[in-house]
Amino acid sequence: MAAHNQARLLALALTFFAAALQAEPCTLDVVARGVRDAEGRVGFILFDSAEGWPKNYERAVQRGGAQAEVGDVEYRFEDVLPGEYAVIVVHDENANRKLDRNAVGRPKEGWGMSNNPKPKFKPPKFSTAAFRSRCGDQVQIEVRY
Repeated sequence: MAAHNQARLLALALTFFAAALQAEPCTLDVVARGVRDAEGRVGFILFDSAEGWPKNYERAVQRGGAQAEVGDVEYRFEDVLPGEYAVIVVHDENANRKLDRNAVGRPKEGWGMSNNPKPKFKPPKFSTAAFRSRCGDQVQIEVRY
C-alpha cells in the first residue's frame, strides 16, 4: 500500500513539474496613471522577488521605459512567465535614469507600485506590492508626486 501511495505521489509531482516546464511566456501590460507632464521618460521595473526590491533595479527581471505624456503611459513586458511579480513605475522627469529625492529622502519625481500601496516613512515591502500574474494581465499603477 505504501509503495502504491509513493508511486502516485511521484506521478503527481512529475505531472506538476512537466506542466511548469511547459508554461508559455506571456505579456504583462502596465499602465502608469496620472503622469503630470510630458517631460522625460516613465520607467517600468519588474521584480519577481524581494531581492533588490525596491531600489536595486539591477536585480529586476525586466526593465523598460516609454516617453512621458500627460495622463496614462503604457508599457508591455514581453516573455513573462505566470507567477508572482511586483512593478515599480518612476516618472524620470529630468531623464537622469534615477528617482531623485529631497534632503530627507522623499521622492521629488513621480513614482508608484503595483497594488498602489499608500506611502509611509519607508518603501512598501515586495509582499505588499506583489500580485499573481497570468497571461494577458494588465496592471494599473497610480503615479504619486
